[in-house]
Amino acid sequence: MKIQLLFRPPENRTEDHWLKLWSHYRSRELEATVVELYVFRLFPYMVAGFFAAYFTMALVLFVWISRKPQKDVGYWDVVVMPFDWDAFERKRGRLYIESGNQDIRDTKYQEGVMKIRLGLKKYPEDRESRIFLAQVYYVAGLVSAAHDLLMEGIEIGIIDQDFLSAFFELCYESDAYESMLTASNLALADNVFSASADNRYFINRFKVTALIELGRADEAYSIAHSINSDPDAIRRMVDAEYLALVRLGKPVDALGVLEKWRFRMDSTNVQLQSLFIDAYIELNDSKNTQRAIEDLIDFDRLNPDLYILAMKKWHQAENQEQLEKLFTKYMLLFGWDPGNLRKVNNFVTSIREIGLVEEVLRLTRKRGLDEQIILFNLFYAYLMDGRWDEASGVLDLLEASLETFSPIDQKLVGIGETIILLKREKRDNLRLILLQELRRLRASIPFYMTVGDILKESELYEVALDTLEQGLAVFPHSKQIETAYREATQLAIQYARDNEVIKVSEILELAPDEYLAQLDQLLAEEKFDDANDLLTNIYRIGAPWLEGRGEDFEYRKLQLYFETRDSFLLSQSTTLFINNNPNSGPALMELALSYQAKGETERARILLEEIVRADPQNQEARGLFRELGGDIETTVSVSRNSKRETMPALSRTKVIADLEKSINAKDWDVVDRQIQDTLRANPAWLSSSREAFDLLHIRYYLESNNLASAGSLIRIFMGSDAKSARDLLNLAKSYDEKSMTLEKEFLMDQVRRKFPNMKL
Repeated sequence: MKIQLLFRPPENRTEDHWLKLWSHYRSRELEATVVELYVFRLFPYMVAGFFAAYFTMALVLFVWISRKPQKDVGYWDVVVMPFDWDAFERKRGRLYIESGNQDIRDTKYQEGVMKIRLGLKKYPEDRESRIFLAQVYYVAGLVSAAHDLLMEGIEIGIIDQDFLSAFFELCYESDAYESMLTASNLALADNVFSASADNRYFINRFKVTALIELGRADEAYSIAHSINSDPDAIRRMVDAEYLALVRLGKPVDALGVLEKWRFRMDSTNVQLQSLFIDAYIELNDSKNTQRAIEDLIDFDRLNPDLYILAMKKWHQAENQEQLEKLFTKYMLLFGWDPGNLRKVNNFVTSIREIGLVEEVLRLTRKRGLDEQIILFNLFYAYLMDGRWDEASGVLDLLEASLETFSPIDQKLVGIGETIILLKREKRDNLRLILLQELRRLRASIPFYMTVGDILKESELYEVALDTLEQGLAVFPHSKQIETAYREATQLAIQYARDNEVIKVSEILELAPDEYLAQLDQLLAEEKFDDANDLLTNIYRIGAPWLEGRGEDFEYRKLQLYFETRDSFLLSQSTTLFINNNPNSGPALMELALSYQAKGETERARILLEEIVRADPQNQEARGLFRELGGDIETTVSVSRNSKRETMPALSRTKVIADLEKSINAKDWDVVDRQIQDTLRANPAWLSSSREAFDLLHIRYYLESNNLASAGSLIRIFMGSDAKSARDLLNLAKSYDEKSMTLEKEFLMDQVRRKFPNMKL
């Protein structure tokens, strides 16, 4: 068959045709059927068919789009879509955003965030969704993604105070001052936005901040001075002009700026007075510094915030005597309010005044107030000062009531505990755990810096580098972390250079299986000290085969912890072992069964609890755990610390009597359990009359030769209270009568550090 296109039919055509659109005939020459199509007559039908098909397809597409609730996209939008694709995409973007917001309201957060992301790609001008998504990124630790999302919004013209405030706040928290400066210039270049004097001041305020942080104080001074010199300006930047001059090394000129504005502003302006104090400190003018601080407090002698600010100034002036004086006055005036106690506690912790933190805790206990937050700060104060043993002592107190803490504070305590374990053991898996905990915490720049300082203090330079490197990955614009990372690198190199001559010359002569057999024999014979020494020696020398056989030796170490009931390590060691050895389930089940066979059901239950938590589908472990009285549902769904049951009320008289009896019998396991049970139960008398309990707690640490924890608790108990010190002296006198010289001398030394003139 042959098809021919003809614009019109031949005039002499006599063959039949259908609707005058086409005809066909048999060609003898070609010996085939010829079909002739008449184009002009077919064209109107073709056009009509095209439009019919087009509108039908548009209807099908509209029906498909309309499966989800939407307001903006109608049928005619779909019809004109090929001619205005951008408008259609924007409407589709609004549809995704609307649907995503509905998912968020329905608590379908993951689906909602995904739809909002898709919507912003199609409709980038939606400012609220852009801010929301940036907040989601930031909370998730994706700081760069949040930064880029908001910066893109500014670049496409989303410029208003709310949007810029969100971006500037993110820049400030992530040290992205270059981006803050770029966004400020873009906003000032927007003629519509910058036409308002209020908007110009708003932008210049952030621009000056960025310039000062970037070391361009001369440009910052030019902007601030110009604003302050404008007679018609309603708002000023006195603080910015002052700070720029200080950064330029002109403290006298900076003081002159403040003097110029002294009589033009409110005489009780706290910000201005604070700047005056800073200026006097900068000029080393102690007389005017004291007068200015006194004037600051005189603004309102019943305002605790002014006292805190004054203490900050004395610390800035490095005047310890005045700082402690004002601290004492603050505690007398405001130390009865938990909120005010937290304020001063946070301050003295931030400046690492451990003695003052201990004093806050002593007064908190004496006045029957909640001590947990104070203990938390003391824990980190000890860590920041490198006082590891004392931090461990406070950690024991925290763990008894950790379930009452917020989830974030629980994570912070866990991070501190991991650092202590790193200091003691320096194991690679602990380093990974620390980095994971910091990532899950969504740590801020100051906290990364704090952890880095703690690790450098402990000479864990490699871990410090890993921590700061992760901080830089989260906050790539931070000059603070970058500088700290460089310093840590130099310290690590120097430390390696200084210690490279110290090499372990010993070798492990036996094969790993022979050492494992030795460990099994020592454990079976209950020679736990010898087993611990052997394990320590193996890890210290670090044979090449240890990496491949690490699980076997970690298993013996776990057995040792269980046998010795090491209360500090047992709570975390099982979890760490399972996390680091995911195939250890059968071996741990065998160990749990051996404990059960020996009647040691508590040890078996602890092991089974961790096995079930790590592998909820392990039916054998679940069955045995349930048989031993374990709560499967609680174990699977609730964290270790939240599962503790509320304990019954405890009688003060009975607790004190039982403790004294156990201490006199030197049954330290029983004493430790009694103390932890009491702290966990937290009876009412523990807040109002705990002196006798604390003295027995101190006796336990002293007489069990745990002097580090004893020292920490003694300082907390004593504080600056002479009566408490005399109670400790009475205890020292009883030790003297019993010829317990070590305990007596240790107590006397602790008391004399605070009260040099006290005698036995």
